[in-house]
Formats: sequence, C-alpha cells, structure tokens
Amino acid sequence: MSLIQLSDVRVRYGDKTVLDGVGLEVDSSETVGLLGPNGAGKTTLTRILLGLEAPETGEVSLYGADPRTDPSVRERVGYAPEVPPFDESVSGRNALAGYARLMGVPREQAFGRADSLLSTVGLTDAAEQAVGEYSKGMKQRLNLARSLVHDPDLVVLDEPTSGLDPAGKTEIRELVQELADQGKTVLLSTHEMPSVTQTGAQPVILSNGRLHRREPTTKPDALVATYEEVTTRGDDVVFVPQERS
Repeated sequence: MSLIQLSDVRVRYGDKTVLDGVGLEVDSSETVGLLGPNGAGKTTLTRILLGLEAPETGEVSLYGADPRTDPSVRERVGYAPEVPPFDESVSGRNALAGYARLMGVPREQAFGRADSLLSTVGLTDAAEQAVGEYSKGMKQRLNLARSLVHDPDLVVLDEPTSGLDPAGKTEIRELVQELADQGKTVLLSTHEMPSVTQTGAQPVILSNGRLHRREPTTKPDALVATYEEVTTRGDDVVFVPQERS
C-alpha cells in the first residue's frame, strides 16, 4: 500500500474548480515535486492530504487511514507551511524545543533535538536570537527544522524556497536532498523547476485542477534544468526559462 493515496479528489471554491478529480500515490522513500503556478491549488491539495481541509468528494489515505477521522496519523508527518507559524518573540531554540514537546518529544530530549536540528539547518549561531530578528531565509530554514523535530518518515514542504535569494534557495534545496538521502518520503510543493530538478524529485504537474505525473517536458534533461518555473496558458503547461544576465 502506498504511503499517500488520493483518489478522485474534487474541490470547488464558489464557481472555481480548484481540484478536479485528482489522484496521487506516493510510495515510501519517494521524493515527489508537486509543480504548478501560484494559485493552482497546491496548498489546498497538501491541506487535504493532512486532513486540515475536507474535499467535496474523493478518498484520502495517509498511512492507510483517513487523516480527517484518524488525526493521529498526522503526528507521523512533518509539515512546513509556506508561512512559518512562529512566535517571533521567542528564540529559535525555544521555538523548536516547544514544538518538539507539542509533538510528543520527551522534555529531557526536546532541547537536544532542537540543538541538533539547528546545527543541521545552519542556525546554531542564531539559536538564542529572537525569531523576529531572523531573515526570511533563516525563518525558512527554521521552518524546515520545525517539520523534523519528531523525526517523521514523511515530510510535506509547501513552497519552502518562496521569497528567498538564489543562495537561500540553494541551501533549502540541499537540505531537501539530504532528507531524501536519509530515506525520508518528501512531498515538495513548488512553482520553481530547479526545486524539482536539483533535489531529484519525481515531477507531478498540477494544471487546471488536474495532476499529470510525467516528465514535465520532452526536452533533454540538461535543458530542463535551465527552466525556472512552471505556469499554465489555457490547457497547456508552460515552462519559463531562466533570465540570463
């Protein structure tokens, strides 16, 4: 049985169909890049997967259970939303340790776990600094660390490189690749092609409410890697090349 299974998932907001019969299967230790332009419904899809939102129709299975009726399965998932949900008045170390406690990590292990993850994401020197003083890139790295405090097998990342400069994006993508190398199952939601190609993720394109699991273009891999983001034009998937200086 696949770790993630969605079948015929449909969602409408008013007259707009956001998800139109979406089906998706993700196996253990697989890295999947959910590609689509902003507003395509990627966040809606991830929220439905986690049981945070209900589809109008369709079936959702996470670890073989429905996350809406068995919320305990969500405890096995690390989730990093696009907007990090931090109390900016506390230090990065306290933010991670507090969330670790919420996720069931024993008190005597919470700060050790926080320190280890701060080292992993390169924030040791900023451990005692208030989150509100962090840069956007630092917050995104802390957000990724937050999703890992309970050592989940499945990690769901929603636009983890949003708003970052090229160096910050590279750092996050390298961390995602490390998760894959550790055997984690990763679902990466993004509109940026390099976030998929540089992490070795299997591309899945969300276009006009439907998923297409295939290679995103027939162009050679070397050329695919030069594309910056994916968008749509009518019923077509369009790949936007990187700007060249």
